Amino acid sequence: MAEKRARSGVHLTPGERVAHGPTSRGYRMSERSIARWTRSLIGAMLIGYGVGIVIAVIGLIVRDDDLPALGLGVGVFVTLVVLVIAAFVGGQALGRFGGLIGLALIAGIVLGVAGGLIAPWVRWVGIAVAVLAAAGFFVMGLRRRVPISIGGIDIAGSRHADQTGDGQRSPADS
Repeated sequence: MAEKRARSGVHLTPGERVAHGPTSRGYRMSERSIARWTRSLIGAMLIGYGVGIVIAVIGLIVRDDDLPALGLGVGVFVTLVVLVIAAFVGGQALGRFGGLIGLALIAGIVLGVAGGLIAPWVRWVGIAVAVLAAAGFFVMGLRRRVPISIGGIDIAGSRHADQTGDGQRSPADS
């Protein structure tokens, strides 16, 4: 009853709770919302890459040495912006302040890759931040009981093995 009222937009009383159903899988966002964000970010990346390729090709046609580099820069910038948004939204889908862990992950990756240009120790700080943020995502995922697999091996299989109630895994769980 509480689950039906929550889906219809009716506010729940403080004592009512909605169990994580097979559609939410433990995320704070609905599967529809996650799919919408995914489509939007993939679309943004494709448009950004298209613009970068057009700029680079125009630079090659007019023999301007700066435009191919600018096109590459547009592609890198679009990738970084989309990764930051995806990490923040993905973190928020797992926990209230999960977006901060997502931002820490991207900052750690960027510093781990390019931190050597600043100082040698910055690269190691970036790697440490990225590892800690990845561990934070892992712990948040375990606590929210979302499906987690590493190398195709389902780590949280016992938590999601019986979504159908008949003792069998549903095709969506595969």
